[in-house]
Amino acid sequence: MAKKREFYFKSSDGVNRVHTVEWSPEDGAVKAVLHIVHGMAERVERYDDFARFMADNGYLVVGDDHLGHGKTAASPEDFGYIGEDGAHLLVRDEHKLQRHMKELYPVVPYIILGHSMGSYITRRFISIYGEDVDACLILGTGFQTPAETGAGLTVAGLVGKLKGQRHRSDFLTELGFGKYCSRIENPRTESDWMCRDDKVIDDFKNDPLCDFIFTVDGFKALLTLVREDCDDRTARKVPKELPIYILSGAEDPVGQYGEGVMKTYEQYKQAGIEDLQVKIYPQMRHEILNEFGKEEVYDDILRWTEEKIAECADEEDEI
Repeated sequence: MAKKREFYFKSSDGVNRVHTVEWSPEDGAVKAVLHIVHGMAERVERYDDFARFMADNGYLVVGDDHLGHGKTAASPEDFGYIGEDGAHLLVRDEHKLQRHMKELYPVVPYIILGHSMGSYITRRFISIYGEDVDACLILGTGFQTPAETGAGLTVAGLVGKLKGQRHRSDFLTELGFGKYCSRIENPRTESDWMCRDDKVIDDFKNDPLCDFIFTVDGFKALLTLVREDCDDRTARKVPKELPIYILSGAEDPVGQYGEGVMKTYEQYKQAGIEDLQVKIYPQMRHEILNEFGKEEVYDDILRWTEEKIAECADEEDEI
């Protein structure tokens, strides 16, 4: 059984302490570090089942609650508030955690995995710090045009001027997520787009540290990340030799039901990424790590990471 511990590190904002969780193999033998970057309005402990699966297979799994999330947020009033220049604070915090873990485990491969909002943080991360990781998994991502993100940022800017950066805007929430259940017949909740498993949805909605409305500031951070990630110039900054595996559900509105996922794949392909794979799971919605049939996703991720670890070992032998 995996061992679990919690710790904190100082955020790059110089103020907050970032809550972090680590899952390690019971026997202490670590073959690689897997760094999870979670999504919007959730916390890293929602990945406990997947993290334990990977730890039981020899991985040291680590992830933090982002600024404005989970146990990092000082109070419920701070949920969904990131701070000035929030998009880049989020990326820098992941780099701080990566550097800390690399000091503890300097020899083994380092793999980063981002889901949803975390996928956008991760995509920005690998465009800046891609040389610091050995492989990257991108889950639940999407693609938006400059016009789409620009319009969202304009609206967020106007709302922020009128109501303040900590205002929680029903209008922005509706603009961002209002149509996400449109392909679901008789949705039970407004969050049904996330997953077909009612228990997963209920646990999410009943968790006092999840399912909060983002502040204007939070939306600005998210939209800034999306705008930057969907810029071809960002993709071209990713190291060409970095292996990338993109995974998504076919019924995920964040990925435009596969269309945005494939646009992301094509963007990286055009940028010259040499080891690039994509898989879209039929019937699955946004949270493929929580979906019915998640075992297939777990196995696919494990198979791919094992391949990348073996390739890292081969490269070491050649040296």
